[in-house]
Amino acid sequence: GPRCYGPWEAEGASGGLLAFQEDIVESLESEDRRGGLAVMAMGLGARNIVQELVRIHSKETKIVFVLNVTENELDTINRELKRQGSNCHLQAITSDISVSDRQKLFLAGGCFSVTNRIAIVDLLNDLIPVDLISGLIIDKAHRVRDNSTEAFIIRVYKSKSKGFIKAISDDPKRFVHGFSKLEK
Repeated sequence: GPRCYGPWEAEGASGGLLAFQEDIVESLESEDRRGGLAVMAMGLGARNIVQELVRIHSKETKIVFVLNVTENELDTINRELKRQGSNCHLQAITSDISVSDRQKLFLAGGCFSVTNRIAIVDLLNDLIPVDLISGLIIDKAHRVRDNSTEAFIIRVYKSKSKGFIKAISDDPKRFVHGFSKLEK
């Protein structure tokens, strides 16, 4: 059942995660799930969850796309991973990187923070073999709407792959305002 957590549990086994954050990661990573949605209150460390998922999935030989991470957030995630002694990192993929260079990076595997435009163009044009993509991590999941680019990326990915989709949000209000927001 649910547990209460206090400041005495500040250091967890997973790079300093709080106990409830470890539970969230464990739930998202459970083997019987191909994905999940973690909705947290603002200020409870959604970035820490994304960071831990990056740490876990950076070890993969396949590709994991991380969507909706800003450049500042990417820098913070990588700085924290390094501070914790991890050799993992989140690789930024921007329009400055040529298609052939992106393909070389993707073939090496790991976690990539990609712009929505690059993700959809590369998926639609089969520039990345979808069987090399093990999953998507979507930060700020509250931004995903039926007609959003992220939703289109998810639909294309799901139509071509059986990989995981893990989404994190720290804005629960955005899921309950309006008509059927959570379903969307």
